Amino acid sequence: MTTSATSSPRTRIASSSGSPSRASSSPTRPAGPLPPSAAASTPAPSPSLDPVRPVEAVSAVPVDLVAHGLRVTGRAVVPVTGSSMLPTITPGERVVLHPVPPAGVHPGEVVAVRHRNGLILHRVLDRFGDRLITAGDNLSLADPPVPLTQVVGVARGVPARPAARPWSPVAGVGPVEVWMVTDGDSTSHCGRPESGITPEPVALPAAWRVRLRPRHGIGVSPAVLGELRAAVSGSPCLGISEYAVSGAADVLTGPLPAGTRILVGCTFGRVDVDLPGLLLPPELANAHVRCGPPGVRLDPGAALARLLDVLGRPGAEDRT
Repeated sequence: MTTSATSSPRTRIASSSGSPSRASSSPTRPAGPLPPSAAASTPAPSPSLDPVRPVEAVSAVPVDLVAHGLRVTGRAVVPVTGSSMLPTITPGERVVLHPVPPAGVHPGEVVAVRHRNGLILHRVLDRFGDRLITAGDNLSLADPPVPLTQVVGVARGVPARPAARPWSPVAGVGPVEVWMVTDGDSTSHCGRPESGITPEPVALPAAWRVRLRPRHGIGVSPAVLGELRAAVSGSPCLGISEYAVSGAADVLTGPLPAGTRILVGCTFGRVDVDLPGLLLPPELANAHVRCGPPGVRLDPGAALARLLDVLGRPGAEDRT
């Protein structure tokens, strides 16, 4: 699973007994064709990457037994624990799982997938070939790509994901600051001369301030993480990530508040293995948005250009 700005534990299957609380079926949005550019940008699976520090719930019944029940009877009734699917599914609620072939999994559906020693119940945001992008309804960042082979069953008749809430933080002080983490392999940035660590050029509003920092390993160096923590302290902060559940247009309904910090080109999350570089803790940002399809990474400059289109250019900030 990859990134989330909330502290909600993920929804996990607890057992395979009980009666269903949702039994009706509902239509699902068919999976659309994958654009060639999106297919080329699809990230590799990262099974050790977690969006939050989960409160691990242990399945009362082994995953293989649930899978066996689905094969034999065609259904399994499972109570769930955790709050990552609130308000759609509440802790202790019973959900009916049905077997589903890989080709039958579509965006909008809620699926149970194998995760370590248990099952996670999350909603499908998108599908890329043999992988899914999933997320809990109560989380702001999605999981890492899930192989279709990890899907155990689908929960039919679950209500649609609630609409995203508009972002309305308390305004800060000063101009908007863009903190951009780059790979250091291009030579122009945001229409302004800078060092050679810059991405695709985009014209930002003249009042915005841009801070460039190099990528280190899977994320940033400890020094850069310290800078980012200091920069966002006491200010509204918007994180741009391909793993954000909500699109920018879904939550940004007006100009950015004064003093907003924008984090772009960053990787949010936590890892449980020792790797070079540090990921950004999701809670650094008050809100997370994506500027492209779920799971498809954009050049930071391209992401900012799309953000400005959503905000309506050219000022793109509230000076009050």
